[in-house]
Amino acid sequence: MFKVSKTYYFDKPGVVNTELAITFAVDRAVEACIDTIIVPTETGRSAFILNKIAKERGFSGELIAVRYHTGFENLNEQFMSEDDYDNLLKLGFKIHTGTHLFSSISRSFRLKWEGVFMPEIVGETLKIVSTGFKTAIEVAVMAANAGLIKDITKDVISMGGTSSGIDTAIVLRAAYQNNFLDYIKIRELICKPRDY
Repeated sequence: MFKVSKTYYFDKPGVVNTELAITFAVDRAVEACIDTIIVPTETGRSAFILNKIAKERGFSGELIAVRYHTGFENLNEQFMSEDDYDNLLKLGFKIHTGTHLFSSISRSFRLKWEGVFMPEIVGETLKIVSTGFKTAIEVAVMAANAGLIKDITKDVISMGGTSSGIDTAIVLRAAYQNNFLDYIKIRELICKPRDY
C-alpha cells in the first residue's frame, strides 16, 4: 500500500511564504483529521496568522505557539509583548516559552569558548533539509516536553521558517527530549523552500 500527498516547494526561503505555508499546513490538518498544529513565533505574528487561517479553513483543533526563551538577545527581554501573549491565550492558544532543544545550555559554552556540541550538531544536520525543517522538529519536541501535546503517538503538524516567518511544514509524531531517537517520526513533508 502507499499514500499520495502533495508537497509544495517555494522558490526562495523566508517570511514571504508565511501565509501560503500556513494555509498548506492547515489544509493538510483538516484533510487528514490532524487535531494539533504547532507554530514557532518570536513576536506572535505567525501565530496570529495561523489563528486567522485556521478559522477561515474550518480547523477546530488545538493551536500551540512556541516562543523564544526570555533573554535570547537582551537580558530580561522577551520578543513577544505581554499584550500579544495575552491575546493569543484569549484566542485559545497553548503557549510554551522555553530553552531551544538544539542549543540549550551548550550555546552558552559555544559563545564563550567556541566549539561544537551534540545538540547543535543535530540541529545543523537537520538544516540540510531546510532551516524551517530543523525548527519544526525542535518546537514539536519542546511542546511535547512542556506537556502541550496530548499524545505523542498521534500525528501533529509542526512548522518552521528561515530567520522569520514560516516556510516549512511537516507532519510528524513528536518525542520528548529523553526519547528523541526512539520516538520522533517525520511522516510527511508538506512544504519547504528549494533554496535555503
